Amino acid sequence: MDYDGENQRQLTSLRAISLTPRWSPDASRIAFTCYRSAYGLFGPQICMYSMDTNRVVAFPPFHGTNSAPTWSPDGSQVIFSSSMAGNPELFAVDANGGRPRRLTFAAGASTSAAWNPKTGQTVAFVSDRGGVPKLYLMDVDGSNPVQLDTGDKGYVIDPAWSPNGQLLAFSWRRPDGNYDIYVMDVASRQLVQLTRDAARNERPSWAPDGRHIVFESTRSGSRQIWEMLADGSQPRPLTNKGLNESPNWSTR
Repeated sequence: MDYDGENQRQLTSLRAISLTPRWSPDASRIAFTCYRSAYGLFGPQICMYSMDTNRVVAFPPFHGTNSAPTWSPDGSQVIFSSSMAGNPELFAVDANGGRPRRLTFAAGASTSAAWNPKTGQTVAFVSDRGGVPKLYLMDVDGSNPVQLDTGDKGYVIDPAWSPNGQLLAFSWRRPDGNYDIYVMDVASRQLVQLTRDAARNERPSWAPDGRHIVFESTRSGSRQIWEMLADGSQPRPLTNKGLNESPNWSTR
C-alpha cells in the first residue's frame, strides 16, 4: 500500500501463510517468511518476491524452521532465524541464499534481527538466552554480543533501527501485560515510550525520513496497521479491513 494506506493490493498468491515482509534497500525485492514444502516437511521458509518481475523468485530452502529475514544495507546479504542446526539461531546468507553462515551460539532462541542501516556494522536482535526475550547487539559476524538492558521486567520484541542508525524502536511487554512501542537511544540507553493504551502495539518500522513510524495495533478492536509521528503523536489507522500485521516501510 501507499504510505497513506491507499492503493492496497495483493502481491503473493501462494495459498499459504506469508509473514514478516522486509524490503531490500533498493526496493527491488521483498524477503518474507512463507510456508512451503521442503525436505519432506511443510513449514516456515524464507521466500523472495521480485518487484521487477512481480513474482516469487527462487530462493533455496533450509532444514528446520526459518523466519524473520532482514537485509544488509548494501542488499548483498540476508540474516534470518533458523533451526537448521537444531536451536533457533541467526544465520547470514548471500542475497541469493548461498553460503549460509551461523552467527549466534547460545542456549536459547535468537530471532528478529535488524541490521543497522547507517553503519552496516551492527545487528540488533532478540534472544531469550537469559530466560526471557531481551534486546541484544552484536557485530555483523556474530562477535561481541551485548544485552541492551531495559531496566525492568517483561520482555522485548521486534527491534527496528531508525534510518540514522542511532535509535531502536521496539515493542516491550511490561509486567502489567501491555505491549507498547518504545524508542531507545543506543548510545545513551535512554528510553522513550511512544504508545500508552491497553492495546497490543507491535512491530514498528521507520519511514525513510525518520519522522514517522508505522506499526500494528489492536486499539481499534482488531489487528490493523497504524502510523504515527516518531514522538508517538498523531496516530492514525492505515488499514481497517480484515487483520493486518508486520508492516515494513520501503526505503524508496
